[in-house]
Amino acid sequence: MAEDLQLFLAAGPLRHAYKRGGLYVVAKLLHRNVRRIAAASLLAASLAAALVLFQQAARPKPPGPRPGNRDRLQAIATRSAEEAYSSGLEAYRNKDYELAVRLLSEAERKGLREPALYYYRGKSQAILDRHAQALADYRRAIAVDPEFPHAYIGRALLLAAHGTDADMAQVAADAQTAARLALDSQKWSGRRSILVANSLRALVAAAQRSRADLQARLWAGAEAIMLLAASRQLDMGPFQRIEELAPLLQRPAVQAALRGSPAPLARSIAAGR
Repeated sequence: MAEDLQLFLAAGPLRHAYKRGGLYVVAKLLHRNVRRIAAASLLAASLAAALVLFQQAARPKPPGPRPGNRDRLQAIATRSAEEAYSSGLEAYRNKDYELAVRLLSEAERKGLREPALYYYRGKSQAILDRHAQALADYRRAIAVDPEFPHAYIGRALLLAAHGTDADMAQVAADAQTAARLALDSQKWSGRRSILVANSLRALVAAAQRSRADLQARLWAGAEAIMLLAASRQLDMGPFQRIEELAPLLQRPAVQAALRGSPAPLARSIAAGR
């Protein structure tokens, strides 16, 4: 009992009171300050609760579908294949991927066969973790238009992230095809840099999760695309701002390309040798 009391009175005025007058003085001090202690505890609890509420309110909410658009988009989609298609693209931009899949499927049911339809439905399926359906849509997009680079990139990025070692050859082939289409066709002149950069992103992602012998081939494929892009006078500056490409940009052959000195090798790659 005495030891417990010594611990209880270990600090501050209570310790002083115990030395002066024993338990009577201690009891008197506790009685006199109990309301103040209770009020201080209540205030501290209130401040803590207010802080939690403030932090929850200040925390950014995850992106999601815009409210109020679903009924309007679904109503528009009932009119024609083209309107279902445009509504599906708007749902995709609004990050309402379930609705995007539904509306783009409605456009397909009404007879529309556009590579972009399958590409955006594939991207929506991939975001929803429906990888088999996404791959099927990318294949459909390529079947409709074999010169649509976005579908090759979509498939390459999906396989690079979720495929097996057996899929890495497909990643390399798709990335090379997409980059060549972007660089060779005037149709994609306004989007060349982003298309080539996304092709490289797929190769870098695949190289970083593959076994050693596959890594060498994937890095070589990525270097070949960089050198080809340099030989076509593509602006390489934007590539240096893409974080995923940092491991590629540090490779010696690519460093040479960025310095503007890869011409002989780049010409041989462009010629297919």
